[in-house]
Amino acid sequence: MQQLQHPVRSEKEHPSLTYKLTGYKRFLSFKRMLLIVTGLGMIGVLASLSSSQQISTILKHSFKQSISITRGPISFITQNGFVESAKSPVDPNPVHQTIIESSTMKSKDIEDFLSLRLLDHPLETDVLSKTLKSNEALILEAQRILLSMLRDLLGKARHVMLFEIATYSNKGDPAISVGEAMLLRKLNVTVVYYCETHHCTAESVERARKISESYEQDELVILMQGGGNLVGYHGMDIIRERVLDAFPTRTKVLFSQSIWLNKFNHQSLKHCQKIYSNRTNFVMFLRDRQSLGIAQENFKGIKHVLAPDMAFGIGMLPRQLPPAFDVIWLKRGDGESPGYTIDDLPKNISFTYHVSDYLGWKSNRGATDMETSFLIATAGLQFLQRGRVLITDRLHGHILSTLLNIPHVLLDNPPFLKLSSFHKTWTASQSNVVMVTDKHQAVREAQKLLERYDSVLPKVGPFMSKKIWEH
Repeated sequence: MQQLQHPVRSEKEHPSLTYKLTGYKRFLSFKRMLLIVTGLGMIGVLASLSSSQQISTILKHSFKQSISITRGPISFITQNGFVESAKSPVDPNPVHQTIIESSTMKSKDIEDFLSLRLLDHPLETDVLSKTLKSNEALILEAQRILLSMLRDLLGKARHVMLFEIATYSNKGDPAISVGEAMLLRKLNVTVVYYCETHHCTAESVERARKISESYEQDELVILMQGGGNLVGYHGMDIIRERVLDAFPTRTKVLFSQSIWLNKFNHQSLKHCQKIYSNRTNFVMFLRDRQSLGIAQENFKGIKHVLAPDMAFGIGMLPRQLPPAFDVIWLKRGDGESPGYTIDDLPKNISFTYHVSDYLGWKSNRGATDMETSFLIATAGLQFLQRGRVLITDRLHGHILSTLLNIPHVLLDNPPFLKLSSFHKTWTASQSNVVMVTDKHQAVREAQKLLERYDSVLPKVGPFMSKKIWEH
């Protein structure tokens, strides 16, 4: 197939993101990627390069750290479902060792679980995660789950299309896109087409369909962005309907999603039942058990899989900025906000804190949509590092703080319950995370975290006091 070229910006899409790598046993670490983004701006170079050889040369000299994940057996999708295979042997490796040491499960039970082909047990993937104490082990297990299932879903395919990457200012969605891209790189596949959410038009999807004709059935897999926008988000559901209609027989994967039902999205649910039900070779990842149950009840005739959020694909990151406050309070200001105010918080709180939403935290724009996703995600990570400890009612405040190993307090957002649903499913055993239900509890628990981790947390940076600059 002729090499696809990036179109000019006015075409509003980027049909090629070719970053195929070969022969690496240890993959690109986002820690190094983050350093490049904030220091040298190299992500834009990588995202826009059209030559695999160019990228491989750069990576060979620049990035050699990350984790290695054991490969599982290959399977394929048929009209009637998935071919099952025998258990994968558990190879002794650092990933498994870290997970075993962090879990409260018995070693034999852990080894049995690690030997499972997870795609044959799609509703039991969280068994080990909720027993893990350390952030590192939790992240490694999330990546192991996602990579294991994606390898089996890809089968022989070494090419994918990725629809709906996020370039809007909600930092969590671009972080999802970045995690997806990093996982695909680990899997050594080539992205032959992608489009940003607002540019996944009917014309764009048709253009992607024509490109797909150059690939055999088992050579190309269709992927769609994860997030929390399934049912009740009409524009997103319409894009996915276009994609599902355009590729009726190919393997299609909707990455990890949350669903919340209410009296206002009943009509949307009925429409979504038509969009997502009875689709050949369609796999839907759900990122918490509440969402999984809703999907099983309403979307029949497809495969449902319980899977971690795709942002875990980024991997564990070092803190790189000195905090400006003892506590940064990431408070939603959109339609999913719990609706509390901070006006009546005690005046004698003993720590310094700042309350805002990273939705308004400005990000740079890149030369390509993929670079922009990386830059916005990086801005979100920088926002969170402004505090020694975090209080948050945003799900990706939780997930990105986990990647940064920042102790944090989760303040649930009823009636959505995004945080508690996810926490119960995957991160319930995290030792430096506390789940609360009101703002006063959040303040008390943040104080406890500051005291518990004082010796290991970075100190507030110099000259950060408001008294210095306020008039």
